[in-house]
Amino acid sequence: MPQLNASQQLGEKLTVRAAVGRAIRAANFTEQYTSNMRPGVVPGGFNVGNPGLAAERTINYEGGLDYQFSPGLSVRGTYFNRYGRNLIDYVNQSGSQVIDATGLTNIDPAKTYRFAQNLFAVSTQGLETELTARAQLAPGLRLDANVGYTFVHLDTEGDVVSQYLS
Repeated sequence: MPQLNASQQLGEKLTVRAAVGRAIRAANFTEQYTSNMRPGVVPGGFNVGNPGLAAERTINYEGGLDYQFSPGLSVRGTYFNRYGRNLIDYVNQSGSQVIDATGLTNIDPAKTYRFAQNLFAVSTQGLETELTARAQLAPGLRLDANVGYTFVHLDTEGDVVSQYLS
């Protein structure tokens, strides 16, 4: 995954960060071939692979600020955005639809299966915050405390109910 990172210290207390990355993920063996070579008829409800899956593609952006109030107290804030398309997931399909798509002969046309497909374009946006405190309480005794909050908004194109992404 190609990635570009940049950070700039502005004075002693403020740092500005930014990153851009791109990723491509090919379907794995399970997503392409699970249950495809299983002897006998695959029981209904099983995952069935799809050898025709396209690669998932994503692009990621993020930017943030770090501010150090004192040597023992700092705060971080980061905005992030990830856009992905062709995301792979399993969708309930009738056996006859799976047979039509794959030509598999070990599928029962009357049963329902979870069939791997390229489904969505998904946009994930969010804001991540973190407050860090450090204090030396006594010789050999130090307090490190972190508290954070992350807000995430997921926007999915399409109304397909899938196994993982929905």
